[in-house]
Amino acid sequence: MKKAPMAVAVLGVLLSACVTQSADKDGFAPMFDGKTLAGWQTTGNWVVEDGTVTLRPRPGEEGWERYDAYLTTARTYKDFVEKYIYDGDNLITLDWGCHPKEVRAEYQSPPKVVYMGYLGGYWMNKELLSRLSKRGRPGMIDVYGLPKPEKRFGLNYKGFAEDIDVLNRYQFGLITISKDRLRREGFSAKHLEYLSYGLPVLVPDWREKLELIKGSIPYNEADFLDMMDLYSDEDEWNRMSDMAYGQAQRLDWDITLKELEDIVQKG
Repeated sequence: MKKAPMAVAVLGVLLSACVTQSADKDGFAPMFDGKTLAGWQTTGNWVVEDGTVTLRPRPGEEGWERYDAYLTTARTYKDFVEKYIYDGDNLITLDWGCHPKEVRAEYQSPPKVVYMGYLGGYWMNKELLSRLSKRGRPGMIDVYGLPKPEKRFGLNYKGFAEDIDVLNRYQFGLITISKDRLRREGFSAKHLEYLSYGLPVLVPDWREKLELIKGSIPYNEADFLDMMDLYSDEDEWNRMSDMAYGQAQRLDWDITLKELEDIVQKG
């Protein structure tokens, strides 16, 4: 059996160290009890062995290169980090960015939808992508990415896109995600890539704070085709496309990294 990577070993050491700490007068308490994964959530075969958290292969698995074997705390500790680790003067928040493209997508009827991204993790929800593909007209959703999905999903798979500019051939970008907390509160890098071409982005309505990213269209399985019909009107599509591209312009890397650039230049 192969050994766990250094990151796993270090994690185990850190969690083991937490066991000896007891709650003090300020209310600090251990994050790991040394015996169970209480207070933690995982998608992999993480186990506790001799007071250390270890990742073991599941039946039929080999090696340790598994991108879906996450181990995260059940609670978030942003306030703790800001209060006890960073004092505010050395903490900056940067938005993710993109490069708005010179050649934008154009209206086309009937519209085409594109999904582009990693196809191997549970979090991208291939099952949902499969169901949406089967609900729409044949060939409505094109899928790019790796690894190649199994035929049983019935996807209109186009392989790996050698040139990302293929996105300007479409009218909508599509995001599918699982409903776990990390994905609900998370963000998809492909979201901004879609926006950078002026593509309105169809996003599951369980993703939180979508109102912060203009050009997003929330959907669920029940209303997916209705949302498609609504925004397939040429005037509506052009309005949403302008909104999407405007958001991409506001999140241009030259803007989002400006604060960091200023700090580096002053340093």
